Order: sequence, then C-alpha cells, then structure tokens
Amino acid sequence: MTRLKPYWTDQAIRQMKEIHDFYKAFGKKTLRKRVYPIKKQVERLTHLPYLGKAETDYQGMESFRSLIEGDYKIVYLIKGEFIYIVAIFDCRQNPSNLYKMLKL
Repeated sequence: MTRLKPYWTDQAIRQMKEIHDFYKAFGKKTLRKRVYPIKKQVERLTHLPYLGKAETDYQGMESFRSLIEGDYKIVYLIKGEFIYIVAIFDCRQNPSNLYKMLKL
C-alpha cells in the first residue's frame, strides 16, 4: 500500500497544541516522552492506516478508526489517499465526551 497523506483537522491541531503546551511546562524530557510519540504514531499510520481499530463503541462512529498512544486516542478517518486526523482525545476523560466532541 502506498503512503497516505496526513491531514490534521483544525480540532486535532488545536488539541495537539494544548497537549504540547501543557507538557512543555514540565521540560523537554517530558515533552519528548508524552508528545513526540503521538506524532510518531500519526506518521506510522500513513504507512499502516489499518493499524488502529475500528470505532464501534457508539452509533455513527463506524467509519472512524483509532489508535491509543499513552493516555491519548488518535481518532482518524481514511478517505482516498488521505488519512484525516480528526481528534487527539485524552482517554482519562469520560468516553462519551469523544462522541460529543465529534458531534455524532
């Protein structure tokens, strides 16, 4: 399979910035440990898009896939030659918040 092109939605960009800014306060070591692995997994998904599991927990989410990295769930869609990063969800939250966030 050819490499898919990543596309970050505005929501995912905003969430990633919030995560980055939060961990930045704890120093570069923490930043490398907590934030960079998320970015690495997104890069990995461009080569292995079906690595994440299909989201079947809520009706309407069947077309979404997700991959867990640390405390975060990378939620994405595969469409054509693109992989759309829809959300970076903190798994320590109530799971129903993800459903609300995606407005399904």
